[in-house]
Amino acid sequence: GMLITAFFFYAVRITRKEQKSGMEKDGCTMPFLFAGIAFGLLWTIGVGYDLGTKYLDYRSALKDHRYQEVEGVVENYNPHAIGFQGEESFTVRDVEFHYSPISIFGFRKTRRRGGPLDNGVYVRIQYYKGTILRLWVREQG
Repeated sequence: GMLITAFFFYAVRITRKEQKSGMEKDGCTMPFLFAGIAFGLLWTIGVGYDLGTKYLDYRSALKDHRYQEVEGVVENYNPHAIGFQGEESFTVRDVEFHYSPISIFGFRKTRRRGGPLDNGVYVRIQYYKGTILRLWVREQG
């Protein structure tokens, strides 16, 4: 959204220079450019609102103890595939979890990035709406 807005601000600046120099022939360029700026700003505000409400929802779930908790051994661990699109997944006591290294909220540290999860690891997880809010790993030994 911010990139779109910046692009249209830049385009307006160039168009104004062309108008001042007499190079601008088409009178409908400016309304189009301002519509693009408005779209970029609305997009950015919408995404910001969505992220903000999700953050507050997760935060209040922790504060008000509205999360679920599971404790046990990690099973069916499936490591993150190469590239940015892959997810890691695993189960603990038949509760299935998925997470990605590009997730914005919750646990996202894949094994390729030094994450602690693997088959046989004992964990305690607090989660809300499928998102891992807190993760404890029992030390091996």
